[in-house]
Amino acid sequence: MTNILIISDTDSRIKWSRMLAESLSNYYSTSSVRFMYRGNESYDFSILDSKKSWNKLQDANILIIALGGGANHKYIRRVRDIFELSKFSRRPIIITGYNGITDPYNIHSLNCRLGSDIVCVNTLFDYEVFNDYLKKLDYKQSPIHLLGFLQNTSTATIKFFAKYEPYERKVVFIVQPDVPKSLTERFYIIEKLVELAKKYPSWGIFIKARSQVGENNVTHQESHHYEIIYKLFKQLDNIHFIYGDMLPILDSLENTDLVLSIGSTVIMHCLKRGIHVGVISDFGVRVDYGTEHFVGSNIFIEFDEISNLTIQRLIPNQKWMNKYINFNDDFTTSNLYKKIEVLFEKQEFLGNILPFPEMIYDDCFAKYLSSRYSLKKSERIKFKFLKNYPILSGFLTRFK
Repeated sequence: MTNILIISDTDSRIKWSRMLAESLSNYYSTSSVRFMYRGNESYDFSILDSKKSWNKLQDANILIIALGGGANHKYIRRVRDIFELSKFSRRPIIITGYNGITDPYNIHSLNCRLGSDIVCVNTLFDYEVFNDYLKKLDYKQSPIHLLGFLQNTSTATIKFFAKYEPYERKVVFIVQPDVPKSLTERFYIIEKLVELAKKYPSWGIFIKARSQVGENNVTHQESHHYEIIYKLFKQLDNIHFIYGDMLPILDSLENTDLVLSIGSTVIMHCLKRGIHVGVISDFGVRVDYGTEHFVGSNIFIEFDEISNLTIQRLIPNQKWMNKYINFNDDFTTSNLYKKIEVLFEKQEFLGNILPFPEMIYDDCFAKYLSSRYSLKKSERIKFKFLKNYPILSGFLTRFK
């Protein structure tokens, strides 16, 4: 039996790790998937120090660590210490990754995941930038695997919108808990959605909230909940707040509908399914809002531009699609499975625990373990420029 063990924390990373585990388990005749830790607001590193936890780790064939930032580094290092100091003859293959849209020029996020056997990324762009960075560091063997944005493998169909009266068109705005951050910008969004609902009373305007008011088990907390802001406006019959998993919602949307967001990963899932999308550009192209990823996509739209005509004309740029969505299927879960099998075989051939890949941070990820892992000043300047280039590019395209 193949045992898959997961260490994860909040909603989006729990969902990603579960989907990855379930996708991998499809390749094994018998497998079990279980969580060792599902945290909330803080990381409990002591969970790895009990004998019970050691037994779980020893029984696991695959360990998926899906946490934020430095927590990945700390858990990877603790797992390494356990196996390197013990007399275990085998260890699980460690997989880390990214549950959503990534800024590959934020190299700290990758540094915190190095030390795992495989690091899963979502786009060809991430794959190329990360590998270029590791090559400059002279990192021995790249663990980067281009997995793509995971799709749920469930075949169950739920008619999510059946409980609402039929509308001529359904427009779904995807809420991001920390984008935008300010009350002023969030008030503006609700104001524009109310205007749209008034302008098109035959349309259903659905606001897909990340969490209920006061709910805590989410990756990022919401400072100004849209549902509270909406109470300041006259309530309209064709505006609805919806909650829960995105999968039934996406399964229920047709090509005539529109999904709006500022920079949510849901946009990528929609594009893969052929659902019409629009990335709100009213706040400009900004790294902190994730909109730089959509420069060149041809799917930017302002609230005031939304109409039957503009919705139909939002056709994604194919070159951009190839960079972010439509890469070769050879990189999908089947190839990840093959990589894992090669590592299993290598460990069996050695007759001892498989050597761990290099880590480049010290125990407290305060400094590099070796000076060769620190980029030269010229390379750091180049990465900083490339990080901000999409903003400049997006600004210039507005004047073409």
